[in-house]
Parts: sequence; structure tokens; C-alpha cells
Amino acid sequence: MYFEDYSFLYPAHNPRKSITIDKEVVDRLDVMRFFPKSIGSYFTDGVEVISYRHQLFKALDTTPPLVEILLFFKEKLDILEDLCQSGKENIQGSEADHRVRDLVILSFYTELIQELKQRLHKVHVSCEALASFKSILTLLSESEEFIKLSQGLREISVTIESVKSITVGVNLDAQLRPIEAGVVSFNSEYYKSGEWIDKLLRLDFSGSDYTCIAPMTHLSKKLTFEENQQFRTAINNAMDKVMTDSVKVARKSGLRALKQCAYELLNLKNEIDFILAAYRLMQVLTNVGGYYCYPALKADGHTEIYGMYHLLLSQNIPFDQITPNDYILASPHKAIILTGPNSGGKSIYTTAVAICYLLTGLGLPIPARKAEVTPLSQIKLHFPSANAGQYKMGRLEEECQSLAEIQKALIPNAMIFMDETFSSTGAEEAAVIAEQYIDRLMDAGAKVLFSTHLHSLARNLFNRPDISSLTVELGTYRVTQDDPQGTSCAERIAKQYGII
Repeated sequence: MYFEDYSFLYPAHNPRKSITIDKEVVDRLDVMRFFPKSIGSYFTDGVEVISYRHQLFKALDTTPPLVEILLFFKEKLDILEDLCQSGKENIQGSEADHRVRDLVILSFYTELIQELKQRLHKVHVSCEALASFKSILTLLSESEEFIKLSQGLREISVTIESVKSITVGVNLDAQLRPIEAGVVSFNSEYYKSGEWIDKLLRLDFSGSDYTCIAPMTHLSKKLTFEENQQFRTAINNAMDKVMTDSVKVARKSGLRALKQCAYELLNLKNEIDFILAAYRLMQVLTNVGGYYCYPALKADGHTEIYGMYHLLLSQNIPFDQITPNDYILASPHKAIILTGPNSGGKSIYTTAVAICYLLTGLGLPIPARKAEVTPLSQIKLHFPSANAGQYKMGRLEEECQSLAEIQKALIPNAMIFMDETFSSTGAEEAAVIAEQYIDRLMDAGAKVLFSTHLHSLARNLFNRPDISSLTVELGTYRVTQDDPQGTSCAERIAKQYGII
């Protein structure tokens, strides 16, 4: 049907390559604070898909009315979801209940389609995602099936709303006792009392088919509660039968549309939630004085990011106190070794780079001034400091087990971010193990960013053509491509806290 193959996040007829980012990666990078639901399933390395999303977010960035339309759509989808869910939960309801529910959902669905079409036609749409959505709405709303459904629903609504009274026919026996009764008609006028005083008060002495020959009687005053309930039940049953005939027409022509189009619309709800959350993230960065860019997409492994800052750091300290940095990973380099003083910003830098790759794979802008990025097919993290106190075996053994699992799960075009890995053993042994493990990762086709205090490792690898060396300048948080520094400044930090 109309929305079956449509997506706000994937171009038409694009094979949705399944690359689900590990939940652990998303959680560890702490970006889920900006999103209401899991985002791992939207991760991709497809350049066409990412470009498609860039178009959408740029359109939202420059055309605020489009954001209002998506907010309106989200609100209506929430209501539609509740309506459809109530129908699933109320499986024990009567046939009349189901008819009314279907009628309500169909009416809500047709009105939503027409309203979305009208709103989008008032706004200039420059991106493929919303242009395609607009075309589908036009095609659907102008289809013969949709027009008939809308007309049928309007007629039913008018019929129900216009009913003011009913005419009941009663057959009597020879003794004038009622023996049969039935509904003769539904009327669009109220019946009037035939008593003379009522005519005088109305100043209406003309007779009509809707003037009673006797005074009208209030049922609540003349009938007992049980009799009143029986009378209303009989009338409601009669009205239900009449309504059934009308609704059947709509159900025959519209039930298929209900099950397919309305439920297909609901399939877009998670995408809308993701898009609006991403837009709010962009606004958050702007509100704190930050900036972002849409990286140019590469396919040769080359990545350059300029003026990069940590996404979450911008939420905790004034933006003018953040030190932006650059990141370059270009052939022939396959790995980067980052050294520098303790508390110098190595972990922040490593995480900032990982977040930029993650956001790129989600099709979002990244916190940087300018960038060219080759999207990754897989992101892996090894931050043993985050697991402090959780080890069930020796720390080194646990680290090795975790690293073996990472190596085993690698796919082509992966990148592993490691922060202070092998810090649980002596520096000399750790440097040997780390160098061999990095070689294995690169042999498997993976890229590596290794943040470490193992300065001997950095010195051993400094002259290798496939490895780049970065260092953090003491006291500046600025990362530069330079010779590895020979100290972690542990003594300076100890003196700062007065323990030596």
C-alpha cells in the first residue's frame, strides 16, 4: 500500500542493511540521554542513507514550519496508537463496540491524511524524505478508494449527528393492547407536544407530522428505573441496527485501508520520535553556544574532523571553556596512539571521536566545525576504567577475555576505541601485549584509537608508517601530532592533592 515501503530515514528501494550498534556502545557513550528510545537499529555505514538523512535535518534546520508539522504528526500518531491499541485490548467487546472503534479510527485516519497534505502544501519542501511523503499523501488523498471512504464517513457522521427523534410503530390487538412494536424512522426534527398550553407558549398553532396529539411525557417521571432501562435498550438496539447498515458500507470500502494504511502510518512513529529527538539535540547545542556540521562523506577510509568538541562536555561546563581539537586518520595510518598526562583529556578526546563516528552513522550532524568522515560499519569500545570494581576474576584476565570477544566479533570497516587498556599489569608487559594486540586488530582490517599512559608503547610505535602518534599538551587539553611525552605527570598530580 501507500506507506508500506516509505521511510523518513531510508531512501526508496534502498536495501536496509542491518547494522545494529551494540547497546553497550550507545550506553557507554551516554548519548541516550537525548533520545526516548533505542537508536542502535538506525546505525548505518551507507553513504546514500546518511546523505538522505542529512537532507532531512538540514531542511528542519532551515524551515521551522516543517518541525511544527512533524510535531503535529507525532501528536496525532500517539492518539492513533492509543485508538488501535484499545481495540486490541478490548477483544471481548461487542460487535457494536468494534464497529464504532473502526469508525472512529477510519475518521481519524482520513482527517489526519488530509490535514498533513494541506500543511505540507503550504511549506517549501527541499529534502527527498519529506517530498516523497508529500507525494504519497497527495496520491492517497486523491485516490478513488480514499475519496469514497471519506464521503461515506461524512455521510454516516451527518446521519448520526442529525438524528433528533425516532418514530415508533405499535400494533394493537382487538382490546387495544400493544402486541408488536418497531422503529418506523429516524428523524431530523424533534417532536412537539400537542397540548394547547404548549402551542400557546410556542405561538405555533399549525399542525405537522412532528406534533403529538397528546402531551409529551418525560420517561423518567412515568417509568420506573427498570422500565426506563428496558425502553432505552430497545431503542438503542434499533439504532444500532440502522447504524450497522451504514457502517457496513464504510467497512467494506475502508477496512482494508484501516488495517494497511493506518497501521503503516504507525510504523513511522519510532522514526518521528528519533527525528524530533535529534532535532532537539541540535537545538541544545545551539542554545549552549555550540556548533555542529554535516560531514562530507568519504568511502576510502579517510577522516578529518576540525574544531571537534565532546558532545556531553558542552552540557556540563560553559562552552567557551571547552578546548576544541582536530582528528585525522588518513592512509597509510590504521591506528592512533594517544598519550599525555593524567587528567589531561585523553579519555575525553577518545570518547569525543567515538561519538562523532556514532552520530555520523546515525545520519546526524556532529559537534565540529568542519569534517570529512568515512562511516564505520562497527564501533567497539574497551574502557576498563568504567568497569572498576565489577571484576569477578583478575582484572588482566577479565580484560583479556573482553578483548578476545571484541576481536572475535569484528567485521570489516570496524574501529576499536581503547582507553587505558592493560593498565592492570606492569608497564613493560602491558606495552608488549598492547603492541601485539593492536597488530592483530589492524591485520583483521580494523582501525584503532588507543589512549594510554604507556609511553614506552608510544615510543616503540612512533616510527611505524601505519600508526599515528598524538599527544596532549600539558595543562592545555590540546591534542597535537607530536612525539610521545615521557611522563604521565603522576608526581605533579600527587603533590597537587598533598599526598606527597
